[in-house]
Amino acid sequence: MLDKNYRNSDWKTVLLVEDDDGDAFLAGQAFKRFDREIDLVRVTGGQDAVQYVRGGGVYENRVEPNCILLDLEMANGDGVWTLQRLAERKGREIPVIVLSGDADRIEATRDYGFVVCAVEKPQTQDAYEELLRVVGRLVRAACAVAA
Repeated sequence: MLDKNYRNSDWKTVLLVEDDDGDAFLAGQAFKRFDREIDLVRVTGGQDAVQYVRGGGVYENRVEPNCILLDLEMANGDGVWTLQRLAERKGREIPVIVLSGDADRIEATRDYGFVVCAVEKPQTQDAYEELLRVVGRLVRAACAVAA
């Protein structure tokens, strides 16, 4: 068994921006099951996500994410607000995969070149887990492009 602090060069850090504990739990379980080389770090809102990416405050010593998995509908700064802040950021663009429970809001993400995919969250647990399996592949591809 590997020490939690051990990271080889194949490990990727994914920032999960999700305020729903159930969805975050499913995402964590799916990544553990389908891709053990992803370190999933969760924040619960857009303001925390922006601070994490900038490396400010409590996130000063964080590992910069290779990819962001972003829920559009959250308290503490919604997803579109978060995308606007990320667009203002200087330096390397971090690929973002957007998940939303509201298909109508997905259209607002198309203006951001760093959004590599935007999909509606499924309504059943099985469908959500299947989506996360596919998202895991997208995350790996997005991380490879960003490297």
